[in-house]
Amino acid sequence: MKTSFLIIFTILILFINQVNSDYCGVISYCTKSYHCCNFGGGNERCCLKSISCNDAEKDKNKMAQCIPMSNIFANIGGKK
Repeated sequence: MKTSFLIIFTILILFINQVNSDYCGVISYCTKSYHCCNFGGGNERCCLKSISCNDAEKDKNKMAQCIPMSNIFANIGGKK
């Protein structure tokens, strides 16, 4: 019983670690037609549509179009 709990706990920790990882791979939070950007190498990941991350980083108006990850989590299942 302890062994199975330990295995489940370990898998859970690995999953949580993946969600909090510093890149937008494996599990992509951005919906279709959006891609993920990580500005400044920090945890400020956001989703951009049709603009490359490099272009947005050079232009503050374009960067403002990047939807923060926290908003994506809040809207899961909300938009079709």
